[in-house]
Amino acid sequence: MTVSDVIWIVLVGMTIMGLLLGVEALLQRRGGKKQVALNQGRVLPFASWILAGPINAYPGSTPLSLVFPDDGIRLGEIVGRRAWHVDIFSGYLLALNSPIVWPPGEAMEAHCESGVFRGAPHEAPDEACTCGLYALKPGQDVADCWGEVELWGSYLEGERGYCAQYARPTRINRVLFLGKYDQKILDRVTNRYPEIAIVDTWEEAR
Repeated sequence: MTVSDVIWIVLVGMTIMGLLLGVEALLQRRGGKKQVALNQGRVLPFASWILAGPINAYPGSTPLSLVFPDDGIRLGEIVGRRAWHVDIFSGYLLALNSPIVWPPGEAMEAHCESGVFRGAPHEAPDEACTCGLYALKPGQDVADCWGEVELWGSYLEGERGYCAQYARPTRINRVLFLGKYDQKILDRVTNRYPEIAIVDTWEEAR
């Protein structure tokens, strides 16, 4: 393969990605402002999957050894740690690998609509796919994991974390959060998500 072949492949890939993101923008405009603000996991996930690539619980984690425990886990039975991107102006919590808003006051539900590229559509999570809501197990988390979530519904368990059907943020570690953002941004997050408790250590009672 020559250098010109590599350049051609890169240019074609960038063109395809530009078209996909253009379709995403068109769908959002047609859906109105509410859909754009609170898309709840349905913003062109196949495009974001191409951008992000297959992921484990977090970069640098060991591959998930996925198994299927019994479905129907109740709220609060599984607790995990994770982080989000934060919209510093609005205080919304965004998924790490796509512009998906976690809705305030509601559960986040995982969806997979990548059947266009990966076979028949399926419910999330699925052991043959990367769809689902990820969190690390307490004790396996790292300093970047400033948030805590409750997970329930169908889920997959790996060596270091979980991938679940439903999740909701429950606590933010103030000390870890302020290692990346400032107090004004934390105030915006808590105003947007009043249901999230702020703690200084994970050892504080839930």
